[in-house]
Amino acid sequence: MAIQFTPLQLDALSEVFNIGVGHAASALSELLHDSVLLNIPELRIVSRDEAGQLLVPNLNQKVCAVSQAFSGSFVGEALVMFPEENSLELVRLMIGKPMPLSYLTELEQDALTEIGNIILNACISTLSDVFGEAIQCDPPVLHLGSGRDLLDRPDKKQSHEILMLQIAFSLEKREVKGFLAFLLDTSSLDGLRTGLDRFLTGALHRAG
Repeated sequence: MAIQFTPLQLDALSEVFNIGVGHAASALSELLHDSVLLNIPELRIVSRDEAGQLLVPNLNQKVCAVSQAFSGSFVGEALVMFPEENSLELVRLMIGKPMPLSYLTELEQDALTEIGNIILNACISTLSDVFGEAIQCDPPVLHLGSGRDLLDRPDKKQSHEILMLQIAFSLEKREVKGFLAFLLDTSSLDGLRTGLDRFLTGALHRAG
């Protein structure tokens, strides 16, 4: 049975992620020398297949993604993804060398990984700070290829419900879009709900 979140819990979680993506936007603005804009997060509890359809409607579309596994009170994987043309635009902004995705040099791949790392770390760190829970992160991993390759990795075959946080962001002067998802198993979703209740209770006490 799917883990259910109350509207109040979802509002609180949206606010937490808003803080995280705000920190990421500030860091990226400095890195890219351009204002980074982010929208309000959309939270959904969906199956992995449904998440795949939302993230990559065309599974043959070429994408660039950075993933980061994390563990602690919450166990899962965070994923930030750009369609190919947008990832190449980010490379051009950072190092000024436009070229096909298949020919990315090590330096360019490092640049893309750093962008993903900034976004993912900002969100995960905010979760850790708000809930007062230690969260350990693995090094970020860059994935280049089709959406199907990304979602059909042999070690990522969970079929349970997951929480998907979708955030579209863009640069003020350029149309660069990306998406962020947090994939958690059922037990982690339950732990997240418990953490949100503690957070809300503490907020009520502070307000009183």
